[in-house]
Amino acid sequence: MKKLIKTLFGITLLSIPLFANFSCAIFGYTEIENADQFMAMKEGGSYKLVNDINLAGKTIDPVKVANFDGDGHRVFGAIVGSKRMYNSYNSSENMISSFFYEADSIKNVTFDKISLTSTNVESSSIVGYKCKNYENVTVKNSSIVATFEKNASLVLGSTFSGLGVGAIEGMVAKSIVNCHIEKTKITLNNSGYYGSNVGGIVGETVGNQVFKTLSNCSAKDITITVNSSNADANVGGIAGWVYTYGKNEVIENLRVEGAEIKVKGDETIQMGGVIGFATVSNNITPNYKINYLVTKDSVIAGECNTSDGRLRTGGSIGYASDSNEVSDVLVQNTEISQCGTAKNGCSGGVVGKSEKTLKRLVSNNNQVSSLNSYAGGLLGGGSVAVNNSFVNGFSSSCNLYSGDETTMMNNCYYKDSNCEQMEDATELGDNESIITKIGLDSSKWSLKDGLFDIEF
Repeated sequence: MKKLIKTLFGITLLSIPLFANFSCAIFGYTEIENADQFMAMKEGGSYKLVNDINLAGKTIDPVKVANFDGDGHRVFGAIVGSKRMYNSYNSSENMISSFFYEADSIKNVTFDKISLTSTNVESSSIVGYKCKNYENVTVKNSSIVATFEKNASLVLGSTFSGLGVGAIEGMVAKSIVNCHIEKTKITLNNSGYYGSNVGGIVGETVGNQVFKTLSNCSAKDITITVNSSNADANVGGIAGWVYTYGKNEVIENLRVEGAEIKVKGDETIQMGGVIGFATVSNNITPNYKINYLVTKDSVIAGECNTSDGRLRTGGSIGYASDSNEVSDVLVQNTEISQCGTAKNGCSGGVVGKSEKTLKRLVSNNNQVSSLNSYAGGLLGGGSVAVNNSFVNGFSSSCNLYSGDETTMMNNCYYKDSNCEQMEDATELGDNESIITKIGLDSSKWSLKDGLFDIEF
């Protein structure tokens, strides 16, 4: 038995926990001090950590809490279990693997040394499934290994969006802000017929028009490996599939460093250092922007092995299908490659394929290869405008700016590059500042010793 004396606003509160699983409720939150209390969380409750929680060797099955506040503490050592839950969106029951599901908020917590292994599960995520708001959440030194078998089906129903795998959220979140993943490995082996949507932070944002914000997130020193043999794959260092509903969604300030992203499949593959596939719902006018993305020191490698397959790889975005614009994107010291037997490939130093205007793109010291001629230092393919952009230190058999001859290049420059398509390119003068020349915001962009950065 022990006494806890707590003072709030000059009022002394006395709580006397008599058992290990008793905790004190303050202002609507039940405080958690130890592993037993953590394991005893109830559906619908709101919880706050007052200590780091050691869950070494314990298996945690998903729990539907209202709110969870880590208060700056960490949860470590756990094994993530699975659970069948009712999905109100498509009136079905699906298997999920995560700590939490359908919470209003998860915030201020680090998950460290967590292991998740799932089989035939719709959503595999260390932190949550269909949780509305994430803020200040970190996953590090952890692993996810998800498998979906060829003849398996989602329990009592299906989802049009496929499988979701991500360290923070598998699929369907409203807001993900200031969330990070470090030194973590994510693997999906999918031989089933549901699409593979895999991201370092979030697998996909598809779901009932709730998504609003993905901002100030990062992935560092991560490995993502996807084998998707019978279905499409969307894979990115931050997000696999960003699906919007034309509601002024905010997608900005996303950073990936030291990532190794490798995807092998035989259908459509869309993969990027930051986002695999970005699009808007059918018949909705897009009114969202994607701004300030950074990829550094990474490898993005795709392999597609059917002749009618499609492979779109980008240093930042694999396929930007619909948006008002994509702007202020940096890719640096990164290898973007393609191989296999597919005849339809687009590979770009920054964007694999785009259907909307791109501006203020910087491709610095990258290597790009493609299955065919659709490869470029900035863009793989797309009959779009690329404005105010720069390629530096790029030597390749592919094209300097874009692999698509219908791309319209405006106010674009290069330096120290030698490529197949150079005749319409303008070299930056020795005494000219590229930041000034193409209108980069000097309060965010910097260039020192030949290396660019974006501060956010």
